[in-house]
Amino acid sequence: MSKGKFSDIVLARASENAATRTQDDSASEVENPAAAILANRESALSSIASDKAVHTPLLRVDPAKCRVWAHHNRDDRFLNEETCRDLIDAIKADGQQRMPAIVRRLRDDPEGYEFEIIAGRRRHWSVSYLRSKDYTNIDFLISVQSLTDQEAFRVADSENRARKDLTDIERARDYLFGLNEFFAGNQREMADRIGVSTSWLSRYLALARFDDAIIEAFYSPSDIGIAYASKLGPALNDETKRPFIMNQAAKLKAIHEEVRKTAGTPMSAKAVLHQLLASSTSKKATEQTEPVVFNAPSGKPFMMVKAKANGELSIKVHPNTGVTRKEMLEAFAKALDDI
Repeated sequence: MSKGKFSDIVLARASENAATRTQDDSASEVENPAAAILANRESALSSIASDKAVHTPLLRVDPAKCRVWAHHNRDDRFLNEETCRDLIDAIKADGQQRMPAIVRRLRDDPEGYEFEIIAGRRRHWSVSYLRSKDYTNIDFLISVQSLTDQEAFRVADSENRARKDLTDIERARDYLFGLNEFFAGNQREMADRIGVSTSWLSRYLALARFDDAIIEAFYSPSDIGIAYASKLGPALNDETKRPFIMNQAAKLKAIHEEVRKTAGTPMSAKAVLHQLLASSTSKKATEQTEPVVFNAPSGKPFMMVKAKANGELSIKVHPNTGVTRKEMLEAFAKALDDI
């Protein structure tokens, strides 16, 4: 089904369900749910995960009744007062949350939660933060839907893909998880199901495979754009360059930790990228050491030991040279001392 047709079906279903009102014993229903859904096209798109219609009552609840889906695409380490400031201020100014989060209803949850958040973790964090600051009149606005796990993944992606507040690294890691968890590693099928090209998806998957040490070299995860996958990825995949990049990343992380302590000025993402790439092309990273060669009494070489730029040793042993095991071990020990 094309995205345009999909959109039309969703909007039509949202209008048809506008008159439906569902009362919950523990939550007050929001008036005019169709208006809330139609206010944002992407939210309306999320009300259908496939060709079937689902009832999506809108409720205002205590955020403490909601837990986050284990596979949600937000990294909670990056949720704080600073990163959520725009949303906190908007909700506080309006006196309410206007864009509903997408949730599933839980039954007999052992921890007592009533809803599971599929999309809207940042909204949940912001409302919870405000309630902790005595804004107890602000409730968490939710849209309750019935979804399988794969549908939940697709809905969360549809709802969040255009959002600028979701970092590229969060989105990338979500795609890598979804690829293995819901699409059995089939990248082409996943790209088709979520409506993107395979090349577009490949770039995100490459970014997702960056080590945490590389991400932490930047002041903020929001600094890391999808373009970095093609710029930094090849160097990281080069075993002779990778150790130097990782070493420089550790230094940059320490610099930014100090910046946070002193409220100093962080390095720009462009400067960080430049330093990481420069470390992989430095003289030390690319220089080649001369091999140490050991000759048998006959003059024939029987062992060659070479140190690579990344610290690894390459050892070649030539057979049938008449050298004893003891002589070979002694030569190898000397090579280690020399290198």
